[in-house]
Amino acid sequence: MQIFMTDPILQEMGGRLWRNREASCNALSDLLQGRRWPDLKDKLSDIWSMTLRAVDDIKESVRGAAAILVKTLRNLTLRLCDPQVTPSKEAGEAVGLALPLMLEKGKTACSSLNLYCVCGLTLVITNALSDESALCALLCCW
Repeated sequence: MQIFMTDPILQEMGGRLWRNREASCNALSDLLQGRRWPDLKDKLSDIWSMTLRAVDDIKESVRGAAAILVKTLRNLTLRLCDPQVTPSKEAGEAVGLALPLMLEKGKTACSSLNLYCVCGLTLVITNALSDESALCALLCCW
């Protein structure tokens, strides 16, 4: 089962109207609660990209909503990468997707984006070290 509402929300996160960008961040934060890997595996990269873009928005209220979203997304990603909570195979796939994404996005000039990515990387790696399939995904990323 996929989240069917992500496409319009992600589109509005990059839109011109700040109210729509802010509302999209809030909606996505609510929509992501309790989701599992099969629901998100095709969209997680896009969700992270648009979320990190919103963190660097020109409008302060959008940045505030994006900060809440990035915390929700970080916690969700950590849960998906944790082999004690998510089945091993799925956790390995999540690590394989999350690490390259955070490494790539962490190279930006924006210090808040760097901080989110480095903290996320540290926690994902810590979780991945406790499981063989997740560790294999981790090593393949290097």
